[in-house]
Amino acid sequence: MDWMYSKGLNDIVKNTIMPGIADNFSTSSRLTNLLMNDGKLTPIAGNTPRTKGGMIVGGDYLERPIDVAAHEAINWYKGLSPLKTTQNRMTNTTKQEWASLAATVVISRQDQLKARGDEAKIELVKYKIGKAYQALRSEIARSLYFCDAQLAGEDVMGVHGLGQLAGSSYPAGTMVGGINRTWQQLDSSVAGMEFWDCNSRDENSAEADLEDPTSDDHMPAILSRLDMDCRFLGQSVTHYLTTETLYLAYENIMRQKQQIVQSKTADLGFEYLTFRGKPVIYEESSHIPAGAIYALNLNDIDGDGPGIQIKGRKGNFFERDNWIPLSGQLGDECHISVEFCLWCDKPRYQGSAQNVGIN
Repeated sequence: MDWMYSKGLNDIVKNTIMPGIADNFSTSSRLTNLLMNDGKLTPIAGNTPRTKGGMIVGGDYLERPIDVAAHEAINWYKGLSPLKTTQNRMTNTTKQEWASLAATVVISRQDQLKARGDEAKIELVKYKIGKAYQALRSEIARSLYFCDAQLAGEDVMGVHGLGQLAGSSYPAGTMVGGINRTWQQLDSSVAGMEFWDCNSRDENSAEADLEDPTSDDHMPAILSRLDMDCRFLGQSVTHYLTTETLYLAYENIMRQKQQIVQSKTADLGFEYLTFRGKPVIYEESSHIPAGAIYALNLNDIDGDGPGIQIKGRKGNFFERDNWIPLSGQLGDECHISVEFCLWCDKPRYQGSAQNVGIN
């Protein structure tokens, strides 16, 4: 119908509805909440896509240098003794493609006829776009944990997620990911390139051992090993993300030790425990794979933001195209699209434990 194409309605969609949708992106999951707030448990000013300047970047792909080795042109000297000037290769310029996701918004002619008055028409469009956004948000939350094995079928063009970067178990009991970063043009089978790999550990532990203080697979012992794996150049883990099942096991241990009465609640809206003073957070079971613990370092190490970041593509981050008539049906459709990637230029500081309490 004509009102679907009116300038007034589409200006409201462009200037009010769509920006509000994009600004709620951070609430997709615990992981997106942490990444959009630079690892803070309290919301920070400027954590929305519109105001977070370093998040939206242009180009056909994301191209940036990534560390592959430590700086070796360094030596002690005295007087006029020679300095070490031969520079080793410390960085490799990587090209990472954007992952593109789209949702179709359909409004039937029947629904359009039912909408009487400007307010009803605006609410109808807002509702339909909101439902599409919810689907996009849910898919993004799931995809940020993708590993190699999940990039198949309908997800073959999906985003390279945390599971692929730091190792993941999919299906449960099978270790995949962790060292495959060919999508960042880094092949760990080449000597020297393995230096900055994430720390991926296959715990292969039984659920019954998680709460047994005499077992090597006691939950605090697993977290301790993971913490030590990720320590490097004075840096250590800032957050642990795990499943609801493993979170409850750790919570029970803390209660038995009378270290907590209940979980703490972050200002971001989710509960957390602590290990060595660092938050232990559970993610929804539909997102994170069973038996997984991810150890993240979200410090700003080199002054260019956290070591793991979400990057959105400028010009196509929750954008809507124009309405067009449905083909062979009475109604109209438009599309909402988003292009983004999970970027990590500090993989050496990140890690994961897999198959925890699975076997």
